[in-house]
Amino acid sequence: MTPVFPFRRCLARFTDYMIWGIATAFALSFELGNFASPSSLFYLSFAVYPLIEAALLCRFGATVGKKLFGLRIVSVDGSLRFSQALKRSCGVFVLGMGAFLPAVSLIAPAVAFVVLIKRRKTPWDIWAKTESEACKTGVFTKILAVGFYAFLLFGSSMTVRHALDRELHLQETYEGLEQAYLETLRPLIVETLSPEAVEKPREARLKLERFQALIAEKRREATAVYDEIEGRISALPSEQLRLPYLAELSAYRDMTNRFFFAESIRLSLFEKLFAEMETSQDPAALREAYMSQLEAYLVGTD
Repeated sequence: MTPVFPFRRCLARFTDYMIWGIATAFALSFELGNFASPSSLFYLSFAVYPLIEAALLCRFGATVGKKLFGLRIVSVDGSLRFSQALKRSCGVFVLGMGAFLPAVSLIAPAVAFVVLIKRRKTPWDIWAKTESEACKTGVFTKILAVGFYAFLLFGSSMTVRHALDRELHLQETYEGLEQAYLETLRPLIVETLSPEAVEKPREARLKLERFQALIAEKRREATAVYDEIEGRISALPSEQLRLPYLAELSAYRDMTNRFFFAESIRLSLFEKLFAEMETSQDPAALREAYMSQLEAYLVGTD
């Protein structure tokens, strides 16, 4: 009875599609114009893949995946012709993979697998008058197969990490919270802390109290933003994924809290000086201290 190699054939097919998909994704990472979306181009690449596969089968009797897993395609009536190989590859694409159409592409491989087990031949092999047979694989080929899947596993983990980085954008969130404060509240505070503020210390102090309340509000807003991100991280399925992101989130949360705490402390020092100016009999010394403190604050804002 003819051997069918179902699992080996599935792995070979999967390997071929992964190699083609990686190559296509790499090509689409470059600017290709605006005539089609990347997703449509990606699908189109798999629609033309049967031509590539047929050429490889006609020339070498195997694709990269089949070579790695010790398989080759032969004709049942002589040498394998390109027309046979193309007929077979198109049959796989339509009947075996459901032309990668939604839902159909999930059902078609399962049906094809069952047919292969029961009839010991696939519809496309019957149609094209071809069959799969085993061939020897050397040690180097086996090492390549193991290396490819190790690379695939590593690449997948890096892809997931990159996708999560883009989704969570922790650094951008931290920088955005700080920048929003620097562009909105900080200029108003600097305007209030002008050299002329010593002439109306009570008015300046009351303004700073209002700014303190706004800083506290900014801190609460930042806390809410970080809490929302923490909720998304906690929903990740693996603890290995969650822990590094939670640690990174904690670091950014601490930096944000320290930033707003430092701002609040600086304003508190000015409030204290203004309060002393309101009751001091000799405000000249306090004004000198204020100007020195203001200069240090302005240097810190540059």
